[in-house]
Amino acid sequence: MSKNNTENIAPVVVGAVCGFSLGWIARQYNTKRLKLEGNKPLFDTLKSFERKVYADGFRRAGQLKGIKQDIHDKVAE
Repeated sequence: MSKNNTENIAPVVVGAVCGFSLGWIARQYNTKRLKLEGNKPLFDTLKSFERKVYADGFRRAGQLKGIKQDIHDKVAE
């Protein structure tokens, strides 16, 4: 019966060790990457991209509003 317990525990231990190792490697890689000059975190890159998309959309909305107003004015004449 103790043989079955050992067979059940071994994959759990191996999985935990592998998960810990992969997490540690990912963290080390990320800290080294961030220490290099010019590398911004992924979150900051996404935030700046979102801001650019929002600003571009806002500008285009203004242009469309102007076009609609011009058309409305010409139809009203």
